[in-house]
Amino acid sequence: METGIYFPPSIQRFEPKRVVFSTWIDHICFAYDLVAAVRPKLIVELGVYNGLSFFTFCQSMVENDIDGVAYGIDCWEGDERTRRLPTIPSMKTVRNTPGITTGV
Repeated sequence: METGIYFPPSIQRFEPKRVVFSTWIDHICFAYDLVAAVRPKLIVELGVYNGLSFFTFCQSMVENDIDGVAYGIDCWEGDERTRRLPTIPSMKTVRNTPGITTGV
């Protein structure tokens, strides 16, 4: 009997293409693996902030050949914890992220 150790996709090959300061930084491997395991057709993230978790979801969809779409929704006004972002992420940031395409 062969006993194998399960290595989730994030341990095998995940290298984040977008790294910014975020409270999500400790959770991006889990987010990447969750998307790879569930293989959702639709992801909607409410409260994108600076995009770390959203781009991790998108990167997992691309790298794991998941046929789906992801939407990130945010007013970028911040809240008590995050405050307002000094700069709002632009669509140029989205368009210039390798492996991520946009219909905008």
